Parts: sequence; structure tokens; C-alpha cells
Amino acid sequence: MSASETLARVHPFLAGYGITRVARHTNLDSLGIPVWCAYTPNSKSLVISNGKGLNDDDARASAVMEAIERAIAGDPECQFLTGSITDLVAGNVEPLKCPELLAKGSKVPPDEQVQTWIEGRCVFSDGPVAAPADAIMLDRTRKTPYHMTSDGLASGNNQAEAIAHALLERIERDAFVLWQLSSPQRRHATAVDTNSITSFAVRQLLDTIAKSGLRLQLFDITSDIGIPTYHALLGPKDLRERWQPRHFELTAGTGTHPRGERAIARAITEAAQSRLTYMSGARDDLYAEVYEQRLKTDLMELFEAAASRAIEISDPVDTDLLEITLAHLHAAGINRAYVFPLSLENKPFSVVKVVVPDLENLLGAFDRPFGHRALKRILRR
Repeated sequence: MSASETLARVHPFLAGYGITRVARHTNLDSLGIPVWCAYTPNSKSLVISNGKGLNDDDARASAVMEAIERAIAGDPECQFLTGSITDLVAGNVEPLKCPELLAKGSKVPPDEQVQTWIEGRCVFSDGPVAAPADAIMLDRTRKTPYHMTSDGLASGNNQAEAIAHALLERIERDAFVLWQLSSPQRRHATAVDTNSITSFAVRQLLDTIAKSGLRLQLFDITSDIGIPTYHALLGPKDLRERWQPRHFELTAGTGTHPRGERAIARAITEAAQSRLTYMSGARDDLYAEVYEQRLKTDLMELFEAAASRAIEISDPVDTDLLEITLAHLHAAGINRAYVFPLSLENKPFSVVKVVVPDLENLLGAFDRPFGHRALKRILRR
């Protein structure tokens, strides 16, 4: 389904979700890569949702769908369960304690404590599960034991598409964390020679960047899961020569997709989106001190790393996106993945949250800093 069709399907629902405005931010930057924003003034998380793409329809749909995701995650439309872990087990529902999602300093509530739960299922076995609502929702107006995050929250034109998007985001975050924990030498060795990329869509993006006076550094950070994942750094060509380069002058983006060119395009357009986010200065989580932070030496060195890795993009045989994503997870030994539908079934779109306990979470916000995959990576730095 095209982005314009998606926009037509969801447009009647925007006001009901508190989305009051959708704006084109592209021309705040000289770069020209499409970036749009959707505004939800009474959001329980971020007021501004960003979207990017190869054209305006893609970027606008991206922003709108992210705003819908956040609105529904703040007030889920699904049924809640109330009870203890003992009650769930008696009803043949597997309770997920979600210790990997605890906020710093928090502990898993005791088994006998009555909690509010959201029902879901295992995407591999289809068995019923339930997770604490606070681990699934995105309502930052409340203090909870769990760190509420949009990681694994996704939407789609149907539920299968939404699940695939959510799983790909979790795979992307996991790959990025593993790459971050690698030695500087290993990270530098993943720098891609962009001259080896033949994709027409990617070459257009690279040409646009070159004409704007900016420079792109691209890294192949694909993990053992095997789904192409790329990380992009975007900044001025003369960044090194600038007096006291600032953190916001070098922006980043990451993308994951079974089709390599789409993964690269997503990483590049997300880096462009990050530039516009800093330029607009309107995001709730951007504070004045962010603009004063000096660029860290290791980031400058990554931006200047010798890019020698040639890549050949080979797309998979046409296969269902969810099917191929699950096959990669299974082959990597990851067989625990749970989906929690949050939107009503009669809507022309679907919003879900996925929890994949064995994949890593972004560093810094959780009580458990590392999972077993991160620890293995640290040991072989």
C-alpha cells in the first residue's frame, strides 16, 4: 500500500487522537531530504513526532503514524486484566515479569501483588501471555517501576505489518548496542565505501548530500541475526576545522530492513531528520544545554574513519516481511518474542508493542545495563 493511501485511511482519525497539525520541516535545512512533523499537544509522551522518507508522502505518513502510535500507547484501546501472577497462571496465561524493562533502581513486583496487565501472545507459538501494563504503555505522566519506551512500538496498515516493523526496530536497537560495545578498531572497520553502492535510490541520497556541502559516513552494523542494519553519521565536510565542534552538528540515523537499500535509505533519512530536529528546536526532550555540548572525540574519529568496506546489496527472494524477520530471529536462536495489540481491530491500521527479552535495549535508561548478548560482545572486544 502506498504512503498516500495510508494517509487517506488514517486522516479521519487524527483529531480523535489529539493530532492537531502536520507540518513540513524540510526547508528549515538546505539539505532537502523530506522531513515532516505531527503535533499532539496533550500527548502523554512527546508532543512532536518526526517522520522522514524519500518523498513528502513517505515522510508525512511516517510522522502521522508515529503520532498515532504514541497516542494509542498512552491510552491503549485493548482490554486490561487485573490480578496477580498466581491468578494469571491459574487462567493458563503465561505472565511476563519483564525484568529487562525495569527502570533504574526498580524491582519486579512480588508474585502475589495485584497488577494491571495487557494480554498478548508469543509470535512463535501463539501461546497467550500477559505483561505488566506499565511495561507496555507509553504514559510518561506517571511514575512506574518500568522504563516506558517507544522501542518496539510500531504501526502498520495491518497487524502483521505492524509486528514486522516493531521486530525490525528491536533488531536495529540490538545491533546498534552491540556495535557500540565493540572496540574502536572493530567499529572503524565497519565503515562502508559508499562508492560501492549501486542502488539508484541510495545514490540519489548520496548525491543530494554531496551537493549540500555535507559528508556522510556509513557503517554496516548488521548483527548475527543477519538482517541488514546500517548506521549513518551526517555532518559538515569541514567539521574537524570548526572551532569547538558541537554535538548537534553531527547527526546520526540507523535503519534495518531485509532489503539492504531500504536499510541504508532509512539510516540516511533518519540522520537528515535528526538535523531538522535540532534545527527546529521544538522537541520536548531537547534542552538548551544540548546545543552547548562539545562533540566527543570518539564520534569525530568515527566520522573520519577510513571507509574501505565494499558492500554488495542483494535483496532476498520476495517473501512476507514478517515471515522473513521471524526466520532470521529463529536462526539466531531467539525464540522468545511477544506481541501486544494496542489498537482496536476495526481500525484501518494496527498499533502493537513487541517485547523480545533476549535482544538488547538502548544503553543508559534501564536497571539492567546489559543482557547476555551484550556481555558476550564485551568479552570479545
